Amino acid sequence: MKSAPAIALDLVPSRRLALGAVVVVVLALLAIAASALPVWLGLVLAIGLVIHAIVTLRRFLSPRWSRLARDSGGWQLADREHETAVAELRHHARLGPLVVLAFDVPGHRAFRFVVDRVAVNADDWRRLVLTLAREPLRP
Repeated sequence: MKSAPAIALDLVPSRRLALGAVVVVVLALLAIAASALPVWLGLVLAIGLVIHAIVTLRRFLSPRWSRLARDSGGWQLADREHETAVAELRHHARLGPLVVLAFDVPGHRAFRFVVDRVAVNADDWRRLVLTLAREPLRP
């Protein structure tokens, strides 16, 4: 049996996904404004929504890990200072042009990332899909 091809990807957050999240937040704010809620409750909800959106988008747009690699030794994640950590693929899902990856990283918080086909060259995309098709998932 052939082993899965080696992969190395720079993890760049999807701008399309971030823009979609901003559109949803704006629509939620419009829904709060158009509702018949008391003004104080609308303000509390709007402030909570904006704070949550800022924190979430900040985490999404500046992830801890900036590089993903897989070779015969398994999956590895690297941060901006080139510190690496061994990662175990817990789950993956392909959603059209997106691949969602979830990793367990010993000593760190679990890491999830969405790989956008637009942000990856054709060769790397093919290797990623091939590797994930052969990858046994943890129960």
